[in-house]
Amino acid sequence: MARTPKQIIEEESLRLIEHLTEFDQDEENFEICERFVLSNLFYHKYLDPDERKINKTIQGVKEKFVVHAQFEKAKQFDELVDKFKNSEAFQQPLEQHDLKHRLLSLLLNLADNPVNVDFQPTPILQDPELEQVDWIAVLNEGEKPLEPLGSESDLSVWSDDSDFQDQVGDISGDKENSFQLYPAKSQANDPKEWIQQNIQFQYWNEEQSFPRTAANYSAHVEEMLERRGKLDVHTEKISEFQLIREILWMLRTPTDSPIFEFRNGQFQVTDLVTLTSVTDSALKSLLREVLPSFSNIYSLKSFIHKIEHPGPQTKVAHTAEAYCNGLNHALHQFSQFLLNVEDKVSTQAGSYTALMLLDELRPWIKKLSILQNLHEFATRNYFEEEEENCCKSMRILSVLYNSVISTPHPDMIDLLMDIFLISIKPYLRILNTWLVHGALSDDRDEFFFYKNSDDKGDVWNNVFKQRNYEQKLNQDKIRPVALFVNLADRILVSGKSNEILSKMDKLEQKGETESSSIVLSSIYEEFISNMKERIGKFFESNKSSEFGPSNLNELKMNGTKLSSSTGQTSNSTGQPGSSAGQPIRSAGHQTADFAEIVNIADDEFLAAAFTNIFMKMEKESEESLPTQPRCNELDMRLDPLIPLESILTDSLSVGILQHFSRSCSVLVSLFKDDLNVEEELARARLVFFMEAGDIMQDFNNQIFSIVHRKDTDLLDSSSLTLLLQDCLSQRFGSWVDQFSCTYSIPVEGSNSPVLSLDGLSINMNISWPLNIIISLENLEMYNKIFLFLVTVKRSLWCLQSISLADIARLDKQIDRDEMSMELSDSSLNVGQKQHRLQLLRAWLLYFVTLLHGYFMSRVVHSTHLELSAGISKATDLNILIDVHQTYLQKIHDRCFLHPGVRMLKEAISKVLSICLEVHTGVQENSIHSRSIDAWEEKYSRCHNFLSSTLNSMVRKSKLPHLEGLAAALLHSCPQQQ
Repeated sequence: MARTPKQIIEEESLRLIEHLTEFDQDEENFEICERFVLSNLFYHKYLDPDERKINKTIQGVKEKFVVHAQFEKAKQFDELVDKFKNSEAFQQPLEQHDLKHRLLSLLLNLADNPVNVDFQPTPILQDPELEQVDWIAVLNEGEKPLEPLGSESDLSVWSDDSDFQDQVGDISGDKENSFQLYPAKSQANDPKEWIQQNIQFQYWNEEQSFPRTAANYSAHVEEMLERRGKLDVHTEKISEFQLIREILWMLRTPTDSPIFEFRNGQFQVTDLVTLTSVTDSALKSLLREVLPSFSNIYSLKSFIHKIEHPGPQTKVAHTAEAYCNGLNHALHQFSQFLLNVEDKVSTQAGSYTALMLLDELRPWIKKLSILQNLHEFATRNYFEEEEENCCKSMRILSVLYNSVISTPHPDMIDLLMDIFLISIKPYLRILNTWLVHGALSDDRDEFFFYKNSDDKGDVWNNVFKQRNYEQKLNQDKIRPVALFVNLADRILVSGKSNEILSKMDKLEQKGETESSSIVLSSIYEEFISNMKERIGKFFESNKSSEFGPSNLNELKMNGTKLSSSTGQTSNSTGQPGSSAGQPIRSAGHQTADFAEIVNIADDEFLAAAFTNIFMKMEKESEESLPTQPRCNELDMRLDPLIPLESILTDSLSVGILQHFSRSCSVLVSLFKDDLNVEEELARARLVFFMEAGDIMQDFNNQIFSIVHRKDTDLLDSSSLTLLLQDCLSQRFGSWVDQFSCTYSIPVEGSNSPVLSLDGLSINMNISWPLNIIISLENLEMYNKIFLFLVTVKRSLWCLQSISLADIARLDKQIDRDEMSMELSDSSLNVGQKQHRLQLLRAWLLYFVTLLHGYFMSRVVHSTHLELSAGISKATDLNILIDVHQTYLQKIHDRCFLHPGVRMLKEAISKVLSICLEVHTGVQENSIHSRSIDAWEEKYSRCHNFLSSTLNSMVRKSKLPHLEGLAAALLHSCPQQQ
């Protein structure tokens, strides 16, 4: 009779005790050992092994080998244990629970002093391929084949019943009808039969039958309801295992199923389907928590499908595609989580209920709900409204950005950050192309700057424009993403600078200015790198070191502290993830103490043992602390309490400001050194502000003579341009072709005795890109200032052209004219009139000379010094333009051309008109006593008005350039009669 396994274990246990203890079986100690061994084998330790303690014991044996310098033994021991644990025999479900750890526990208890045992490594041979053994043939070997039992006469001598033969049949017939001890091999390997035995029962097509036991609660309830007369109470029953699998499948791909159906845009539990243990209403109540997740996933996947399969005329923004990629990334993480759960459920190694599944799904249900709400807000009316891609993209980025910096959920921040960084990547790629290569490549019209193809002239002011997306976001109460709002101006300046450098083939100079040791990465990569660096500063106190036998020598030599992070290291076998490669995290003082103990250890093997002990202590202490959330995709530790807004803004600002600084510095250097902008501005000053002195004086005198003669033949543009260039060529022959002069006779001044200078203008030919700084608007302001200054010079020329001899020659003519008048109000003799006219000329000459000196020295020259200082300090083209614009505006205002000082300008103009009238009267011999009185009175009023007004302005405000003029006018005020 065969022995049972229990009997075999008992016999072998007795032999084991006898071998180890050398006790006789009749001794009392032998009986004690026997009871102890059999009790542990059958009832205690080996029936319910502690997996954690077994692994700890195995690790301890391995460490003991390492400490005793038995590295080869430790390595082979580790390999054998891993091979045993990963054996294919334990991959399939077994009838005995934890058989693998039971055997390990037995082997560990049998091991006695493994360190002192001589060790000779045996080669581990690879398992040969298992041969296909026909076990039926092996078992039938030596057995006689089945034969017919013989004739009827041999079978029975006392039965003649012919019917029995009909019931039994002819056993000697066809072999197919003969009895076989084993089934045919073809039947055992029938694929159809195998599939039918291993696939899921089609409970959606056929009704399942369950045993009518006390556990079939729903069937009992239905019977009770039917007895009470209620109709349609019969439900289709499914097992809880099938329900769990259905939930997992629905969460991966929501669609109509036997248990869930899609109605009115929402997923609901199908009617009259339940478990055997609950009623259909109870099942609906149970699944109510997970139903919104089906709808959320369905909505997200529907949006992704529409974006990935747009219409033929639809231009989907790259940002929307990247956003869908981010959603896919999040759903993939969730899908991986579901696969792990499904793998655990499918093994059926232990009890797993629907309630346990819902508890495990609850964190992700919350995440999906929050993600769906953000998605609806970010993509509201995305496919309905005809909106620019820029507004759609910025809406998505703004909603994601605001949710990242303001979310209070620690378990959501990693997920939202991943989606945001994936979604913003196309924007930063467009930005990188513009700032690095000087080309705004935006084929989907989603960037917040665009290139105006209609205007190809003014690259700096009119070609690049910003789309008006902020107003639309503010209308929807969405805060625009601050990353670009705060940097928009510098991005625009950098992009325009690169555009100019690219057109001038000077973009390579930008790369030459960079240090050869610095390799610029893309803006996105630099953004991620800066984020890691800045976020890591908030967790420096929690950083950890990793130690193992592979880096102990470096630890000893460099005195590395455990508190500094060295990243993940490998253990002695090169396998990451073992205990020697796990990080040590601790509080500051405790970690420092651990590091000191390791550093003072003289023996590196002892240091290895200490390190592993400390790591275990740290791991046990960490289990009681809340783990910090980590962004697995980006290897960053995120927390809602750190200032993410400032971190994100600073991280992006660094890269953009670097490009801004390089682009602007190269462009400003180009304008200063290659284009000689200061020299160009100096030419404009020489001509428009007449700093050329005698050269422009020669030009002015000839113009004044032509205008006073009213010689219109010489006032055409060709003659005036030739005159101007002839004057300038006396000293500046290389650039005189830049300037031309035109004159248009004013309609209102055509009948006046003297032509006005209002129609005179000077044109300056400015090449690109210098016309960005000296624009047409600037040339108009230059001409306004030129006309005012030339008017002052004309008045001075008029006064200087009147000599005392000319005044004396007029005396007789004045006296004769006044005597001939019937009503003469003159009470002055000829000498007095001559003296009055000379005094008036002197007053006017003093006044005009004072104004001329003020404008040419205190205004033009001193402001030029400010311009030179501003140009030398300019760091970008915008500053260069502003410096020049401020310079022009100051001269314009200090020449009393500002509308706010219009009354001062009119007073000066009246005095200057007196000069022209005096000059005209002398030339025409038509000055009368009444005119002298009127001129004196007008001049006196204007002088006193200017004196009082300017002195009041100087007292009230700090105007150093006006102080000299105001004081001179104050001390030379004429007395009013």
